[in-house]
Amino acid sequence: MRFLNHRYRFLDVTVLFLVAATTKPCFAESWPTLENYVEKCVLIVKAKTTVEQDGRLTFRVTETWKGRYDPQDFVETAEDGRFFASQHEHGVDVVAGQEIVFFFTRHNQPIEGKLSRHSTAFPIRNGKLTYASTSDWLKQEFTIAEFKKRILDIEAKRQIPVIVHARLRPVVKGTHVYTNLAEADKPIPLEITIFNGLRSSIYHSTFSNKPNTWNGETANISLVDIYRNDKQFNLYLARPKIDVPVGISGMGRYEIKPVEKLLIQTDAHKWTLRDGWLPGRYKVTLRVDNLTADRYCNLSILSDPIEFEIK
Repeated sequence: MRFLNHRYRFLDVTVLFLVAATTKPCFAESWPTLENYVEKCVLIVKAKTTVEQDGRLTFRVTETWKGRYDPQDFVETAEDGRFFASQHEHGVDVVAGQEIVFFFTRHNQPIEGKLSRHSTAFPIRNGKLTYASTSDWLKQEFTIAEFKKRILDIEAKRQIPVIVHARLRPVVKGTHVYTNLAEADKPIPLEITIFNGLRSSIYHSTFSNKPNTWNGETANISLVDIYRNDKQFNLYLARPKIDVPVGISGMGRYEIKPVEKLLIQTDAHKWTLRDGWLPGRYKVTLRVDNLTADRYCNLSILSDPIEFEIK
């Protein structure tokens, strides 16, 4: 048996905290969509729980839904190939014999090239599990058959593991945090993440990765589909004009190494709609263009649609 120090445990899901002088609002966990989470994973398995005599939990893989389960990829396993996880660690809450689904990513592993801990886990109870149980917006209950089908369908539709994920920056109002709300006639702060799942670096060309007065961060970023209140009429009219100041010779390149990501911030208000950003419920799809994969190949990647409301 190989040994792993279990003192350090981190979760791949971000929890935001805000401390005010007189009020401490409670933030819900910010979960990715199931599609984006699955795409980040290198391994997804269903496993059965065994409780050892010393109380440690081990898990025997019964099904592999993404990747390939190989005990040699883990820092520590039992001699028969079962892997370890601790009770109450990133979603683990099980008894002997209980089945559970584990998601593994490369982002929370302390030893490069090895898996030592999972990103999150979903215990199965009465043939069902809950995805994003601490999210106000993405919480959803699945049967095991439904969950497995969703994961396999997600895997089947993406050929190139480069992912663009977009969301609105959370807004704090009093003691509440809103993850999909913007105010009329105010900025609509977008956060765009490019994840590189390829084996070599890719490069994003732009003037900036943060908003500036001359729209430099919008280079190679497009809002291609913008719908309001479920009406299938694209409201997109024009992209922002980039007024490059004198003295700037051209765009720079941001390297995105394998299994790493780049964050770009911008304001959706910079894109012009046919009738403006009126109050309503929006569904928006973004595209990142001209990602350089190698000397022969540039990529254009669409995001999944994001939904938000302007009040």
